Amino acid sequence: MASKLTPRRFGDLRTWLAREDLDDPKVYARLLAFLRRARQADPIVFDEQWHPYIKRATPKLPPRPIVFSWVEVEELYEVLPCHTIDVRLYDALMPGGRAGGEHLASSPALERVWSLTLHEQGLGDEGLQALAGAATFPSLEILTIEEEREATWAGYASLLELPVLRKSLKKLVIWGGGWGVEGAAGFASAPALQKLKVLHLADLGLDAQAAEAIAASRHMRRLDHLHIGFNPLGDAGVAALAPVTGRLKELCLGDTQLGVEGLRALIDADGMARASWL
Repeated sequence: MASKLTPRRFGDLRTWLAREDLDDPKVYARLLAFLRRARQADPIVFDEQWHPYIKRATPKLPPRPIVFSWVEVEELYEVLPCHTIDVRLYDALMPGGRAGGEHLASSPALERVWSLTLHEQGLGDEGLQALAGAATFPSLEILTIEEEREATWAGYASLLELPVLRKSLKKLVIWGGGWGVEGAAGFASAPALQKLKVLHLADLGLDAQAAEAIAASRHMRRLDHLHIGFNPLGDAGVAALAPVTGRLKELCLGDTQLGVEGLRALIDADGMARASWL
């Protein structure tokens, strides 16, 4: 049976990829629709013949599309397997717990995700540990996990101790939960922090002892941006962090029970010049 992907259709592909307006969201959406129809018509010819051509044209495509469901991620991966993807999952769009983590971990599209946001997905420790079991995040530069109130440091540790993230992760945002001093100490030595430039640790119940453990990490001295607001650091916690603040480009200490002694420590360390929110 002859393929439905005729030379004329391939000519249409070349015309699409030669367009100068692919950065227009509507035009880009039409390109994706065309690619999806083409793959549905003949998956074998599409994967074997069209993919190599698309791969060579990838640098001309709009950078890093944003998608809001894992179904979209996998559809995009099928038609543009060379494109890195910004994935933002909000409000429990996946199964919770271990099932949710396994669902993500089993997808080959995970290797093309450069930014992953998991907001209130209900994964908990088991879900985060299952996700870490994939151990393949070669493109991941930004990881955001928000409102995982049931997750403890044990769950986060499984991800942040992955050696593969040592090479790629540049921004880490963790918002909401409870780590305690033990979690903060484990975080301070996590391999994933090695190339980190932007760090948000908000609303995690971090106190002065936790701040001391985090400040002791050699990785803190490589940061450009630190957001550690909504934690009961107090003056002692802020003073513990002060020595690393002088190197920062931006510092956020909003709602940390900061008082006069903490402010004095920041001034002495030149951290006040970096503060954007106290």
